[in-house]
Amino acid sequence: MSEPGSRIVIEDYALTRHRRAGEAEAEQTLFAGLDLRVDSGACVAITGPSGLGKSTLLRAALGALPAAFASTGRIELLGTDLSRAKARELRALRRRTMLIPQNPFTAFSPNLSVWRQSARLLRDSGSAPAAQLRDGLAEALRSLRFDDPERVLDALPQQLSGGQLQRVLIAQALVHAPEVILADEPTSALDGAARELVLSAFQRLQQQLSPALLVVTHDREDFAAITTRVLELDAYAPRRDADDAETRPPAAAPEPPSRRTDQSGTVVPAVATTGVAKSYPSGGSVLDGVDLRIEPGTVVGLTGPSGSGKSTLARILCGLESFDSGSVSYPGASFSERVPPRGPERRRVGFYVHQDARSCVDPRSRVSHILREAERRGRRLRGEDADAARSRPEEIMARLDLGPALAGLRAAQLSGGQLQRVSIARALLFGAPLTVLDESLSGLDDRNRRRVLEMLREHARTRGSAFLLITHREQEIAAYLDHCLRLSSAEAGDSHPIERNFRV
Repeated sequence: MSEPGSRIVIEDYALTRHRRAGEAEAEQTLFAGLDLRVDSGACVAITGPSGLGKSTLLRAALGALPAAFASTGRIELLGTDLSRAKARELRALRRRTMLIPQNPFTAFSPNLSVWRQSARLLRDSGSAPAAQLRDGLAEALRSLRFDDPERVLDALPQQLSGGQLQRVLIAQALVHAPEVILADEPTSALDGAARELVLSAFQRLQQQLSPALLVVTHDREDFAAITTRVLELDAYAPRRDADDAETRPPAAAPEPPSRRTDQSGTVVPAVATTGVAKSYPSGGSVLDGVDLRIEPGTVVGLTGPSGSGKSTLARILCGLESFDSGSVSYPGASFSERVPPRGPERRRVGFYVHQDARSCVDPRSRVSHILREAERRGRRLRGEDADAARSRPEEIMARLDLGPALAGLRAAQLSGGQLQRVSIARALLFGAPLTVLDESLSGLDDRNRRRVLEMLREHARTRGSAFLLITHREQEIAAYLDHCLRLSSAEAGDSHPIERNFRV
């Protein structure tokens, strides 16, 4: 039995993944012998490398273990043994808890406003009138530095950035007052200012409401002020071979390949924009007169405050979103205003790697098929033999610490970090002249982040590819960048929204 004040109790817990690799059944023990107790007012941070089951453990703590997993041991949530709880009991328990997912877009429907969805959650937590709940949520948003909380509440989720939606979830928690909060990488995709606001909100939650807080994070320093325990999940996992990639410094990058020049001898950029502007149909400027230039063979960072339009700009560069005015040009092609590039022309110029890898792959597809199909399409678009020898998928998987056993798995069977690396491998195999990674490194541990960055820099130098990395942690990856751009908020009235803020 749990002790008084215990909100989450985990005893001798083991998690095993059942997976079908090709035709052969495979079983993998992720961790075993885990004992954990999270009391009211306590905060436990869970860390560990990708693929160990950190996010799955959070789901198990809600009684929602995916069917591909099996477990032994015991989890008790708010005094109830989950293995014995009926569906009605689980629903009642979940109304007293809150899950903050790593990708906040998965917590919202694209068809309903932020307020309509928030109201459903908040009505479950009490009997206050809707107007009072809305006022309370607006005040919570204002405390998280939203200047116009009413506009945020009336917006559709896709009209907000991921960082803004993350703060909306925190605001919901401030009003909902759950007894248990489970947060999956809640600060990984936030800029420094937003991260400080969210951490301050977590501290306020702990001081005012004393929930039990269980956080999955690769940034344990962020939560140091409120953490009562750090759980290294790796300590409960089967031993793996030591990897010196964790400690070695970045290798010296090879020299860039020769670059295409125009008649005046100027290097032809992989992409350039002139005066690009974009507004939402409902009003409000996202981008205002953006000029940028990214040359082949370079790795460039793009940073800026939450909501400044970084993802919108990335999608425009890859031809996935229209814009209101200005132009976007690539070698041999230029597009203006509302017409984005379509069909083969778009695929030849840009490849977009989304932060949420699960939204971009068929969960039924096997990893081997995803990677080989990307390589085949890339070869065909470049006019190469699509059926030529294909050893690169295996080579890239090995370098990204994706073992051969993963090749036969379906996308749905991978962890978030594993699937993110598969998405990056797919982009490398496709080989577009420009690849944009939209916060695609935020959910990776340090070792795997270094692996990816080394491969990006190598591909840039040896193949002449250009990479644009949207990031809030530019100083952590500065050694791998040629330079970093800062995008200011259009609403700030900055007439020069792109600023090259440091060179490495």
